[in-house]
Amino acid sequence: RFQSLAWSAMANKRGDFPLGLVAGGFADGGVGIWDPAKLAANHPQPRIALVQKHMGAVNGLQFNPIPDHS
Repeated sequence: RFQSLAWSAMANKRGDFPLGLVAGGFADGGVGIWDPAKLAANHPQPRIALVQKHMGAVNGLQFNPIPDHS
């Protein structure tokens, strides 16, 4: 279950990620990252990564807001 969501336009990587990236923080402490272009195209593997680093729910999630650092 999602606890938090974040989206980044990925200004420096538009060629690789034309619709940016979406990250979701889960109730079990995991963070998943997806390519929304692949989601829209029904790609069989739209998830880029799944990281399990937290012991509790991920209640806050944000990409770096500085476009040059995306």
